[in-house]
Amino acid sequence: MAIRTPTIAVNTTPVLVASGGFGVEDHKTVIISNASVVVAVGGADVTDATGIQIAATTGTLSLDLGPGDELYAVAAGAATIKVLITRSN
Repeated sequence: MAIRTPTIAVNTTPVLVASGGFGVEDHKTVIISNASVVVAVGGADVTDATGIQIAATTGTLSLDLGPGDELYAVAAGAATIKVLITRSN
């Protein structure tokens, strides 16, 4: 799998950022860079109050996703995040 670097528009409705693979050994590393307003990440029911917040302008977050994992993002207003997705093994 090639490294992917999507730019994703985020707003008040949770949007899928990345998902883990399908096999036991299919893990992915996701790095999110936020250049907009504060963005929160979490599961499908994430809100800006319940998610892990990524600060505007300087915020980055790195996570490893396993099989079946799905990472969502939400913001209080319009935001844009940059994402880097690659395999971790």
